[in-house]
Amino acid sequence: MKRLLSRLAVLVCTASLAQAQLTVPGADGSDLDFNPTASVQIDLGEATTAAWNTPSPVPKKGVYDPIKWAVVYKYANVTIGPGITVTFVNHPSGAPVVWLVSGSVTINGTIWIDGGDAVDAPDSAQPGPGGFAGGRGNFSNLAPGSAGFGPGGGQYNGPLTSTAGAGGFRTIGSGTSGPVYGNTRLVPLVGGSGGSPWFANFGCGNYWIQPGAGGGAILIACAHSISVAGVIRANGSAGTYYCGSTYGASGAGGGIRLVADSVTGIGALRAVDSTVGIHGGLGCIRVEANFQSLADPGVPAWTFGLPGATAVLWPEDLSSSRYVRLVSIAGKPVPADPRIGMNFGIEDVRVVAVANPTSVVLETMNVDTNSATVHVRLRVVRKNGKDDKYDAVFQGGNKALATWVATLDLPPDITVLEGLVETP
Repeated sequence: MKRLLSRLAVLVCTASLAQAQLTVPGADGSDLDFNPTASVQIDLGEATTAAWNTPSPVPKKGVYDPIKWAVVYKYANVTIGPGITVTFVNHPSGAPVVWLVSGSVTINGTIWIDGGDAVDAPDSAQPGPGGFAGGRGNFSNLAPGSAGFGPGGGQYNGPLTSTAGAGGFRTIGSGTSGPVYGNTRLVPLVGGSGGSPWFANFGCGNYWIQPGAGGGAILIACAHSISVAGVIRANGSAGTYYCGSTYGASGAGGGIRLVADSVTGIGALRAVDSTVGIHGGLGCIRVEANFQSLADPGVPAWTFGLPGATAVLWPEDLSSSRYVRLVSIAGKPVPADPRIGMNFGIEDVRVVAVANPTSVVLETMNVDTNSATVHVRLRVVRKNGKDDKYDAVFQGGNKALATWVATLDLPPDITVLEGLVETP
């Protein structure tokens, strides 16, 4: 009798939770219903630049918030039918995708936010929105490539080495991978890092040996229910594949976060690297609901939490968030919304006739200033050649807000600089 009463108590409790109302900030329905009748590619670059909680000026086009670094859509309801695939064209900033839904979400088709394929060319494989690109390919020793991009970007060891670095995210990739970063809540929302290339097999001829890119990141926050009978995938892509071997390392899996009153279904959630070659790290899947009934455990396995009365979309308190950013390069200010690229004409900062060594100023928030506890570093990804890290020297401030300077010789070419906070 006690066992029966206990089971009844659990059932009553579960039913009351399923009836809870979840508030999703900004979910005003201004992007109307999203119910494509055929497979569709959403161009994130068409979003209007505005604060994330601004009603979308053009329905179904969303807004891009550079402060939150997200392209945000406010749908009334979402229905993706069987056989329908939704893909994305990256915003110029590379920002991730956020859907704020005032009604319900039904996914019987596929949401595809994978990293882009590597091709037989020097250009980088492009990531899914919110992820990071693969390094530039190398053409044997004639044209060296570059390291992978992102906090977990694979290290590049040169065109004639027999090792490569896969992209990392929530786990480290194979080879000379970058470090683990982010958190299991996916707050802030971010995707996987890219891999790097290695030695070409001359017995097969010369090819542009290119690595894969990181999977993107998507947040779906819904006031009522999310039902997934289809697939949501944010996989990293593989490197080019020749002569029975993969010479470009894979990008890491990306991020999937589902927040709703109830999350149910028999569908698949995937945020992994490619299935061949030099494997990248695993991504992250997060489910937050008052009631969940997902048949698929996710790959990697999703973590679970309760959403509370109001969905948390961004870091709750900026004053408690830890970050690092670049302030200036050779005295020139870095724009507040930098765009990573490896082509002339889209540089964030152009330095002419630089007198090396060059000073790069970084700023940290909520980072310990004790070098025995953390290392603040500047990662230098060259367009052609190995990547390097330079220690930044503490200049002043405190844990809440501090200034650091890294000193280096800038290469005479396009270079991507990334600020890092690493634990010794």
